[in-house]
Formats: sequence, structure tokens, C-alpha cells
Amino acid sequence: MEIDRQRARGDGESASAAPEAQGARRACLARLAEFRERVEALGKELDDFRRRLDELELALPALPEKTAPPHEAPPRTAEEGPDYLEGIQGRIHLLLHEETESAERMQADPVSDARMVCPSCGTLADRAAEACPDCGAPTAPAPDGAGRIFPLPPERFLRVFNDRYGWFLRAFDKATHYADRKGDYDKAIDLLQPVARFMEENLSLLRSKHKDFKLALAYAYLGRCCFQSGRIEEAVRHYKKGILLRAGNSYNCEIGLTAVYRDLVRRVRETGRPLAPEARSYLSPREIETLNTLGTRDAT
Repeated sequence: MEIDRQRARGDGESASAAPEAQGARRACLARLAEFRERVEALGKELDDFRRRLDELELALPALPEKTAPPHEAPPRTAEEGPDYLEGIQGRIHLLLHEETESAERMQADPVSDARMVCPSCGTLADRAAEACPDCGAPTAPAPDGAGRIFPLPPERFLRVFNDRYGWFLRAFDKATHYADRKGDYDKAIDLLQPVARFMEENLSLLRSKHKDFKLALAYAYLGRCCFQSGRIEEAVRHYKKGILLRAGNSYNCEIGLTAVYRDLVRRVRETGRPLAPEARSYLSPREIETLNTLGTRDAT
């Protein structure tokens, strides 16, 4: 009898607890639905904000072309100091600007192979392809008749740059992470090269939206990664392209190329072997002559 009473009591408690559990579940579902609605509303507001930002950028008036200010080498002194490399800094600075002051603003490099960068996913696609092999983005005939291109109107161009979930910013962020955090410069170079090529292919759009400083920054990162991994020729080429771009971050490329010059002077001084023109085709005769002179003269 006692067992039957306990069993009946337990059944009664279970029956009374069931409505409470169901009520709690309904309350949780209601809160979840409310939270989902708020997230969707915030997403719509964010899309509206991005759309408005694109409209404002498109409405910006074109700025007049600016010429780079003339550069002057720091004054030379009779006493260059005990540090040889520090003592020749003025001459290196002068060499740098002798190499770049008469150059015109950079134009997009001719593509070295028959591939182009998809603006939707960053995949390298064949210039004869009718669509991206990865994401399926369609191509269109090039205006000059040379193969096909990915059509990229200004609105789409801005979305590529502003979308923090897109391939462009993700590739840039990953590259800087590998370079700065892990020291894997080769991996960073592989990630940065499509980013730089995409901007080179769309250089006119890049300048019209005042974003050429991003290409200069990409050249600076590429130059640093190549320099750190011992790829001196590539480093020099990237730095020079960034300098000739004359954009907001071009000074980073000037600093990087100066570091390469200093390293080459140090090598000449330590080995006693001057730079050979046939082995340094990426350097001009003036660069080779000046660096050899600085590396072989008496430090005192």
C-alpha cells in the first residue's frame, strides 16, 4: 500500500512538472525568436549602412593629380661617425631619389601569364575562360579585344574592398598574420601576390576611388617578405613599383629599398667582392656603381 501511495505521489509530481517544463521551453523559444529578429534587423541596418557608404564614395568628386614633392638628400658632413653604414645613409638616400625622381607615375604591369584574378573569390582564372573555375563568376570580352575580363563596375569594386568577409581583406589579413606572427614569409607572399595583381589590373578604378595607397601598402609588405626570405630581386622590384606609384604609403617602400641598399653595401664590404652587373640585372648601372663605391671605400 505504501509503495502504491509513493508511486501515485510521483506520478502526480511528474504531471505537475510537465506544464512547468513546457512553459519554460516556450519562453526560451520566444526569446530565441526575438533574438533572431533582432539579428536580422541589425543585418539589414548594416547592409543599408554599407550601401550608403558606397553611394557616398561614388559621389566624392575626383581630386586633382598631385605631384610628389621634391626630395633632397640630407646634408653631408665631414665626419660621418664611427658607424660606417650610418655614415653613408645620406649617399644612399640621394641614390634612392636619383633613381626615382625622373620616373613617371606607375602604370599597371603587363600580365606575365594568361591569367586574371576573379574579384569574387580571388582565384586565378584563364583569360580565355567564360567564367571563374571556382565560383562561376562570368567574364566578358575585354574592350581591347585581348581575351576576356571580369566586369567590375565601381559599385562592385567598392564592395570588394569594403567586405570584411570577402577574399580581398581575408587574404591581406592572413598574409600579415603569417609574416608578422609566424615569420612564414613565403606563405605571406603567396597570399599577397593575387591581392597586388588584382589592384594592378584595376589601377584606374583604384586611383579614381583614392585607394591606391592600398596597392603601395601591398608592395611594401611584398618587398619586406621577399627581403626577409632572401628574394632580393623581387624585393627591389616591389619596392620600386611602390615608390613610383607615389601614393600615401609609398614612403614605406622608400624605407624598404633603403634597407636593401644598406644590406648590399654591407655584403660588398664584408666579402670584398663588388656587385656584378650580370648577376644583378634588377639594379641599374648607377645603383651598382654607387653601392660598390660605398662598399669598397675606406670606412675611415
